[in-house]
Amino acid sequence: MPLVEIENLSVSFSSPDGQVQAVRDVSLTLEHGQSLGIVGESGSGKSVSLMALLRLLPTQSATVRATKLRLDGVDMLTCPKNELAGVRGKVASLIFQDPMASFDPLFKIADQLTETVLAHFDVSKSEAEQRVLSMLNRVEMPDPNRVMSSYPHQLSGGMLQRAMIAMALICEPKILIADEPTTALDVTVQAQILQLIGDLQQETGMGLIMITHDLGVVAETVNDIVVMYGGKVMEQTTVFDLFEAPRHPYAQALLASIPGQVAGKRKLREIPGQAPNPLAPPAGCPFHFRCEKADAKCVEQMPVLQRFGPNHATACLKVMS
Repeated sequence: MPLVEIENLSVSFSSPDGQVQAVRDVSLTLEHGQSLGIVGESGSGKSVSLMALLRLLPTQSATVRATKLRLDGVDMLTCPKNELAGVRGKVASLIFQDPMASFDPLFKIADQLTETVLAHFDVSKSEAEQRVLSMLNRVEMPDPNRVMSSYPHQLSGGMLQRAMIAMALICEPKILIADEPTTALDVTVQAQILQLIGDLQQETGMGLIMITHDLGVVAETVNDIVVMYGGKVMEQTTVFDLFEAPRHPYAQALLASIPGQVAGKRKLREIPGQAPNPLAPPAGCPFHFRCEKADAKCVEQMPVLQRFGPNHATACLKVMS
């Protein structure tokens, strides 16, 4: 049984201007112990897809539809609310983009991590504090005793991110979902955090989903990759195949925009145009506005994912023809 099963997931949000269609018919799976990267521009539906899986979207404004939405065999569409906390802590944990916004500024780090342990395990407060100290050491936190007695604003960005990783892993989840975990960090700390996540995955055997807009991040941390655009999956393959032979024009454009691929001074390449309006998504391929290869068929017909070998699928009418 796969660790993650998402089939035909669609998510929309109500707004004064109408229904915002953030995710449209997304399907993906993740096996136990495997790693998956989800990449794409801001607004492509990456984070919303995983927030829907964890049932973290606001029920007042979000409408979630899916044929299948399972996490380690648990049907997340029908899971009772009183059981969700256990699933989120012990089955899946999430590292948020901004650790400063994820910690309560009024409580010390030790209090917040200890509360997580006490919520999921039947242990005393002293035992919970020992687990917290052990986990901070495990994520290579400098001076963990001082960190435990510190408030979030007293820590650097890299230390806060390590504390966030410790909080996510302290319940020993089967899958770690990292949502842009290195966005606010400098390149040196970013490399350290990515190395730490990779080491912890190998050590614990947990599954990993890395959400990012940075192809360099997924190249270092995951085996498989999903490219999203306009709320849809454009390409799904291994990291090696994506970098060696991308098939979808959007994936090709993303790779071409990475600086430093050609020696010497070169003008940075950009993808012209803008992402489609989620209030009125196009009937055809969502990328056709910005695609040099698009024709009238691309404007009218929505492409479906089609396999090109056992590990490569692409949603592009030009590739299929």
